[in-house]
Amino acid sequence: MKNLNIFIIIFIFFTTASSAKVFNVGSHNLKIPGNFILIEWSKYDLDFLNDACSEYEKCYSISTREVKKVLEEIKSGKSYDEIVVLKPILKKMNKLSSSNYNNANKHLKSLLSTIKTTLKKNKSEIMFNYYVHGTSKKVLDRSGLDITMDELKNMSNEDINFYTKEVKKELNIMNNYYSITEEMGIKIKSFKFSKSPNNTPYLFMHGDIFFIYQKRIKLLEFIFYASEKNNKIYSLDAMCITNCSGLRNKFDKIINESFIYNQSIKVQKKSSEHDFIDQLKQLNDLYKSGVLTKEEFEKAKQKILN
Repeated sequence: MKNLNIFIIIFIFFTTASSAKVFNVGSHNLKIPGNFILIEWSKYDLDFLNDACSEYEKCYSISTREVKKVLEEIKSGKSYDEIVVLKPILKKMNKLSSSNYNNANKHLKSLLSTIKTTLKKNKSEIMFNYYVHGTSKKVLDRSGLDITMDELKNMSNEDINFYTKEVKKELNIMNNYYSITEEMGIKIKSFKFSKSPNNTPYLFMHGDIFFIYQKRIKLLEFIFYASEKNNKIYSLDAMCITNCSGLRNKFDKIINESFIYNQSIKVQKKSSEHDFIDQLKQLNDLYKSGVLTKEEFEKAKQKILN
């Protein structure tokens, strides 16, 4: 049953379809393109969700109505094999459970293929998760990093580059590989610890999650972003199991519009409304740093000039 719960979590964590919506999660308004809905895990008294969210102050997923439907059916007391959309996956899981060492790898690949086919059929390949981890001090203490948020904010770019190595060391990242469990880990494509234009530290990681059984098997693409607001550490991640070619660009746009750009505009508004030169300079810095696209830069510039 534990393995079944793991695969149910995998299934409901990899779902989505397509018009941008804004989701209010308290400290942020998440602007996410696609036909998504917001799911607050605390509203479902299900053991595997409670376990997954136990260490967070807030725990949301931005996914599809099909995911919510599955959760509602489980909550109502239905067994997993009574839920139509899960039946082909459960069938492959049963074959994997009864397999021996010699053919288990084949059945595992077959199971993953069925999951991908099911999600693709329902146009449900991507899922986003938003968490509030707790106060900055609590999170930094728990991570083993001997530093405060104020110290991070006061670091120079040179200090930041040096500290990136320390962060990797604390996370036990070796050869661009981060181990989640003995059987599962992330092969990292990109890892960055830096500061946004408004001087707020952030952590970014992009890679592929692999499951190791006889051979290394790719499960999904994973992107993670964490930063701080109002003395709270928050994070947004994206998981994609198939058709992931545009995931990085989509995620970057969400981060810029939901977190970085909005915070930067607030910083700008604190300056004199008549100080056009200073506002244009800040806007130009955002454009040059890659936070704004050319189209976003031109629109914002026109607003200032008008």
